[in-house]
Amino acid sequence: GRGHEVHGFVYYPHDETGLGRALEAQGVTMHRVNKASRFSLSPLLTLRKVVRRIGPDVVLSYLRTPSAYAALATRGTSSAFIPSE
Repeated sequence: GRGHEVHGFVYYPHDETGLGRALEAQGVTMHRVNKASRFSLSPLLTLRKVVRRIGPDVVLSYLRTPSAYAALATRGTSSAFIPSE
């Protein structure tokens, strides 16, 4: 509502808690990818493509694995990375 463009990224869309759907209902663009196995690079590679395409000012992540993906996806870009708990 203040001119900010917000995107969400989910790599277990089949296990989404409803937050993604609630955000989407409020106009947040959601990016979803299926993580095929425990050790899959697809979320990292897809997130990297999203970050490079949209060029966000900030990438905010929660929890250890998503934060690792976000740290690697923003490396070498102008996007700030903020890990959160």
